[in-house]
Amino acid sequence: MPASCPLHIDVAIGTVTEDPSLSHTTFYSIRLTSLLAAVLAFGVAPCDALIVKTWNGAGTPALINTTPPVDDPGSHNLPTNKTGIYLGDNLFLTAYHADTATSGSVEIAGGTFPIIPGSATNLANPSTFGSTRRTSNGSLNISSDLRLYRVGVDTTTGLSPEELDPEIRRLTLASRLPNTSSEQLTIFGKGRIRTLNDANDTNGQFYYNSSGSVLNDPADWPTSSYRGFGFTNSPVSPTPWQWGTNQRSSTTPNGVVRVSQNMLMEGSFLDTIGFAIRFDENGLPDEAQGVAGDSGGPVFWKDGDEWVLAGLMHGIYFGNGQPSVLSLFGGFTGISDLSYSTYASQIDDARTTFSKMGDIDLDGQVTGGIVNGVATGDLGILVDNWLSSSVDVNVHSWMKGDLNLDGNVDLGDFVLMREALGGSISSSAFAQLVSAVAIPEPSALALAASTVLVAMRRRRR
Repeated sequence: MPASCPLHIDVAIGTVTEDPSLSHTTFYSIRLTSLLAAVLAFGVAPCDALIVKTWNGAGTPALINTTPPVDDPGSHNLPTNKTGIYLGDNLFLTAYHADTATSGSVEIAGGTFPIIPGSATNLANPSTFGSTRRTSNGSLNISSDLRLYRVGVDTTTGLSPEELDPEIRRLTLASRLPNTSSEQLTIFGKGRIRTLNDANDTNGQFYYNSSGSVLNDPADWPTSSYRGFGFTNSPVSPTPWQWGTNQRSSTTPNGVVRVSQNMLMEGSFLDTIGFAIRFDENGLPDEAQGVAGDSGGPVFWKDGDEWVLAGLMHGIYFGNGQPSVLSLFGGFTGISDLSYSTYASQIDDARTTFSKMGDIDLDGQVTGGIVNGVATGDLGILVDNWLSSSVDVNVHSWMKGDLNLDGNVDLGDFVLMREALGGSISSSAFAQLVSAVAIPEPSALALAASTVLVAMRRRRR
């Protein structure tokens, strides 16, 4: 549930209430009855603001770990106006149930990057997961909860996120699941935050009975088997990102479909293959758990010397055999598995196939003409960057007009642009646009065109 959804779940007192102070401008709305039905049926709810166990003695603030860790996995890729993560290559990944946007923008590093119309897509699920199959009755959704879309350049500077902030990097997807013993996850969440028990200066935790009610008498605390935190809205606006740590759990929530090391997340969001982490009272010092808020927070781990993106948070689960309170120790957070081949291959394809030939600005259309001696549309971008060079050959060089991806905007790119526009631009007219001495007419371009097209076919293989 997004942090702006007009519902407030107060696990400290075990109630769900309307909260009129919350904004009603949200990407989607979810009825209270729907949330309760999902929680009761599956023991799962959307997430994920972050509850972090960190305790530094009396006076420890509820909002904690808002400064990135020293060994930073990729905090510069985090947006300020929504949840999710910038992958690089002008691609943004989030959780669909938290962000169904097909327009608008992503704000990163002080820049505003518009969502490219028509680029939003949900990553598809495999046809089967264990005995669960995609059928007409929806036993396994065709689409997952992983939402991918492409963004354009900053509306003010015309720069890509990487050009605007050199600390932003192209994220590497995990190639395998982390182990359950020594490989630590770093989790980022943005939304609601924990509430502390002011009467407990030992660890700030609340204690509960087996019905999920808070035990207010300290004399009852030592015998309680159920401990945890409450959560509420962040006192800071915009809500800052928090981080915490955890490890992949060898156990999973009761009732989930499990195949080998993976589990299937179902419920109030689309089916997604992933894994679980468990909120452990005796776990890591910055042990973290997702909680109702804006799903899509990224999860990283360090594979050797390289930080890799493991997945996103999607849902939270009651602990096995525990009261129905979502922020107790023993609860689980469900995380998508981006090393799963079905998902990884789709992201890899998006990184290497940008759009149709000639669509330099990635708006889904090939446009261009000459009006009063000035080139327009995609053709205009190519003209503006004529004879420029790029060190890295990727989507950013494409968006300057490097259609054959050789690092240079030159004759070969004009050949492809002319073809994409149906031959409507003459060589002499283009020569005037770029102030070139001469551009060969179509008959002289045949050899160059065939060479370029062969190169393009090889790139697509």
